[in-house]
Amino acid sequence: MSYNAAAIDSLFTNAGVTKCTCSFLTWGWWGGDVAYDNTAAYNPGGRDRLSFATYVAGTLATAAQLPNTGSATFTGHVVGNVQNGNNSYIAVGGYSNTWNWAGATGTVTISNFDGTTYTGTTNLVNNTVQFSGNLSGGGRVGSLSGAFFQSGGQVAGQAGSFGIAGANYKAAGTFAAQKTQ
Repeated sequence: MSYNAAAIDSLFTNAGVTKCTCSFLTWGWWGGDVAYDNTAAYNPGGRDRLSFATYVAGTLATAAQLPNTGSATFTGHVVGNVQNGNNSYIAVGGYSNTWNWAGATGTVTISNFDGTTYTGTTNLVNNTVQFSGNLSGGGRVGSLSGAFFQSGGQVAGQAGSFGIAGANYKAAGTFAAQKTQ
């Protein structure tokens, strides 16, 4: 894989999406090629190739860093691989999650991902900094799983993965967001 192989800035600009600056996270693409021998339990004799698979990483917040009252809004972007009929491509969209600390719930929106907006709710997984939820929009359904990340000992953002499926359509990728209020 070559550094700077994808025109990242134009991908976001052309979609009208602002990349998350998220200085406390690293995100991007990776690739791989895995060959299985004939005795492998999974895909015997087969091969899995990944091109432009997405990743996001950072330092997880601790449960003690999560507030018990108030709310916060996290905004950023999603980026993912799409299989739409016979066409495969990368798409981006906006991400927003308005989080209620007391209720340990959020209202999430993935906007303009491949021309469709998805909404749903997220819930904290008990005694962790992880959350998950379901999405729907444009006749498709999906889910996301993420966690809170820190910078300087404070909750600074959210990141994780998402997946969407519908008739002759599937997409999966990652999201990165920073606390904006």
